[in-house]
Amino acid sequence: GRGFGSKGEAGDGTAEPGSIYSMPPLYDLAFGYRDYGEEVDFLLESHRRHTSPNASDDGDTGPVDVLELAAGPARHSLSALSEHDSSEVRSAT
Repeated sequence: GRGFGSKGEAGDGTAEPGSIYSMPPLYDLAFGYRDYGEEVDFLLESHRRHTSPNASDDGDTGPVDVLELAAGPARHSLSALSEHDSSEVRSAT
């Protein structure tokens, strides 16, 4: 079937005309309600809490590298880099 996730006719990875991916304002309308900064804060706190048994008493585990798969406009990565010091987030891809 042909749905929102369908590729272009040529199979070249371009969005089919009329799909949500070919209309950025529609994508923003569908996902614009999200608070990316709050989601990044939650993910970083979860990472600190659950990944380093040798963390110092204050929970400091050092900076992290963020990998955001199938990122679309990469809003989590952008939020992580713009709202957190380099001592918390070293890079985002």
